[in-house]
This record gives sequence, structure tokens and C-alpha cells, in this order.
Amino acid sequence: MTCASMPSPHRRSMGLASARLLAAALAVSAAEAFSPQPALVKYSRLHNAQPAICIRPQMLRVASPRFLSGLAARVGAESIMCRWPEVAASDIKTHFPRTERVVALGDVHGDSYALSTVLWNAGLIDEEGSWAGGEAVLVQVGDILDRGPDEAFCLNLLLRLQQEARQVGGDVIMLLGNHEVMNSDLDYRYVDPLGWLGWDEESDQMLAEQMSTTHEGKKKKPKKDKDAMANWRNLLDRATQLAEMVNRPAVKVLPPFMQGRIKALGGRQGALATLPVAVTVGSTVFCHAGVMPEVVAYGLERLNSETSAYLRGERAKKPLLLDAIPQISPIWHREFGKDGLEFDQRALEAADAAMSLLGAKRMVIGHTPQQRGVNCVKTPEGREIWRIDTGMSQGIAQGPLETLEIASDGLPEEAVQILRGDSNVAAASRTVEAARSLESELQKELKALRKDSLPFAMAESGGSRAKLAPYMRPRIEV
Repeated sequence: MTCASMPSPHRRSMGLASARLLAAALAVSAAEAFSPQPALVKYSRLHNAQPAICIRPQMLRVASPRFLSGLAARVGAESIMCRWPEVAASDIKTHFPRTERVVALGDVHGDSYALSTVLWNAGLIDEEGSWAGGEAVLVQVGDILDRGPDEAFCLNLLLRLQQEARQVGGDVIMLLGNHEVMNSDLDYRYVDPLGWLGWDEESDQMLAEQMSTTHEGKKKKPKKDKDAMANWRNLLDRATQLAEMVNRPAVKVLPPFMQGRIKALGGRQGALATLPVAVTVGSTVFCHAGVMPEVVAYGLERLNSETSAYLRGERAKKPLLLDAIPQISPIWHREFGKDGLEFDQRALEAADAAMSLLGAKRMVIGHTPQQRGVNCVKTPEGREIWRIDTGMSQGIAQGPLETLEIASDGLPEEAVQILRGDSNVAAASRTVEAARSLESELQKELKALRKDSLPFAMAESGGSRAKLAPYMRPRIEV
């Protein structure tokens, strides 16, 4: 299947001959793509591989040069063929070494009280809000933004703690969640009314004036036509400059008070471009919604690099696996966070496969609020899926203020526990084993029925049972 795009609107008026040439080129590409041995399609499941996701231009080599040159002149090569995916060079780190202490924090959603409380309970900040965790590593699994009123404070606090932690040998790792990606795409459906404050002083002043005017119900005196026209032109010029800066034409039609948030989050040089999608710390993989085997095959480093390049404006489109396919999206799917996961054999097998490819023994995710707090489901192969989104934000459910602590990862004294304000909770009390497969249980019962119901012959020696004839059937049909 090719990734050829349809002709642009200004090409729709091409004649019948050009249309036939285009159809012929697509047919040649499709024939090459579905051939048993496509010569130029290279696909690898290696970690850093760059699989060919489209038909290369050289695949049209079976056609005559005259045909290709005429086709390119009429419809343009870029409209029927695509290039190799380009992985932009970036400093996004994906794999981190084992460390003595890791604290995992779930979705914050703009709640400064919840964020400050869990950081204090975990011993990561002092009374002044400065980093006090030493060489510990804090991993926040995404969704700092939306739903709560203090998004700017929460993001700035974590960014500041990141700098302070790295100065003393620790670290703060923030991951991209679906709400961070939505904000980068100018999707503000879940922004709290107060969430527009804190990004830019001028935008804050505009919003405060608008809110106070609406609250008092007063209308300003109409300005003169000349003043109104000049003010309108100034706003339009400012919006146009911002739209060009962030490469988003849609910014021109957004209200002025939104511009501070747009520059901080929707801008191409914003803080979100430095956040990875998924990382590994020692033997633990962290991701907002969970890592599927398809994402591992795509490559975590590649996904992080391409997403960062998109957020910086160096890549035109987002990586396909980021959010185009919700069932396997690392920021959107809910297979690993849903209720009754221990009974879903397919989801558990997918988690096992992903962790096996990464050499990890546990996966830590957020995205789906857990009413019972931080909890774990063990896979059939003994690996762990920790769900740490407790819905702690006042914009969600004001759930338990809990974090997950992993101490001495990989060592004999390794310990995993849930940190709370009053007391810590042992991991075993919040861990559920995967339910036994109903299919395997049925097979065992059938085997027992056959063994008990069939006659058997005693062996000549030893008194042991002889092998049963293969043609003999059980008397009980199930």
C-alpha cells in the first residue's frame, strides 16, 4: 500500500491522459509493493531501524524513463511518491541507567496543591519548594496540562526542579501525555477558564480585564471609529506575527488572551519539544498510556526523536504511531489501564511482549484514573503493570495523593511501595495476579475426563499404566 497523496486541487483539471498516467504509476507502485520480493523495500524490527513505510521513487524503475519524465512533468513526483522518514537529530534521552531510587508520579492536570503535596510526601522538595531528593529520579508520566487551574505553575515547578535535580546528580523526567500533544495542536477543549493565566503578563492582563468586565456586567464606552480601527489593526498585526512565529495560520482567529499560552505550548520552541514519549529507567519502562509491541518495533528512540522534531517545527507531520492509531497509541490507548485487566489475556500478552522486547520487568503508566489508587496487575509471565493515575487533580476526581517508589532496582534488596502522606502501602497489597486462562483450564478438565473415563491396560512390569490407544474416545462429550 503506498502513501501516495491525491492530486492537489489545482491539478484536478488535468486531462484524461494525465489521469491515466497517474493511475498507471500507482498501479506500477502497487504491483511492486505487493510482489513477493520487493527489491527496494527494507523492513527491520531492530530497535533503531527505519522501516520503509512507503513506496520509494526507485520502485518505478520498471517503467521507461520517458514515461517517468513525462509523468513527473505533468503531475509532480511528490504527489505520487514519498520519501524515507527522516529522523531528526535531537538530544532527547530515551534510556536511563539504574538508580538507587525512582519515584513515579501520575497525571497532575493543573492541580498545584496535589503536585506539591505528593512531592513533599515523597521527600523530593523542601519547605521552600526546592529540590531535596538528592540523586533520586522523579518520572512524571504526562498530562500536566488541562482540566486544572494551575497548569503554568505545575509545568514551571517541574522544569525548575529538573534543573536543580540535575545539578546534584538527580533528575526529573517529564513525559508527553495526550493533553500535552493536544495543546501543541491548539486543541484547548479541556482548558480550565483559569488555565489561561500564568503564561504571559500581557495575556493575563487582557484576560483579567475581560473576566472582570463580564463579571460586573458593565460595557465599556464605545471608542471612536479611528481608535477602534487602529486597535483592531494592532491586534491583527500581533496575531499575524505570532501565527508566523509558531507556523500556525489558525492563530490569527484566536482571542488575544490565548496568545501567551500559544507561545509557551503551541510555539515551535516551547517546552513540550523537550519531553519524550516513553523512556526506560533501569528495568522499568515508563509511558503515558502504555507501550504496545508495535511501538517497540517502531523504536522508542525513533518515536521520541520524530515527535520532538515535529514539536520543534522540523517535521511536517506527527509520527503515525503517536496518535493516528488509538488502539496502539502510547498516549491514547486504555488497554493497560482499564478495569478487569487481569482477565484480558490479549492485553496482558501484548504487555508481556512489549516488556520482553525491551528487557523490562515492569511498566508504569497513567492516563486512566484508578479509583482504588496506585495498583498493579501481574502478567502471566510475572511482569508488572503499574497504573499510577489516581485522578488526584481537582479537575478529575480529587483522588488519593499517592506516588510509586522503586528502590534498589535490580538488586536483591529491591523494594517497591506506594508513598502516601500518613503511611506507605506495601506493593503486595495493591497487586493482582493475572487470572488463569479459561482455555487452558478447559483443556486440563478435558484431559482429566479422558484419563478417568477411558479403560486402561496395566503394563506387564512395574504395575504402571500403559499408553492408551489413540483411537479410543472418552465416554463423556464436552
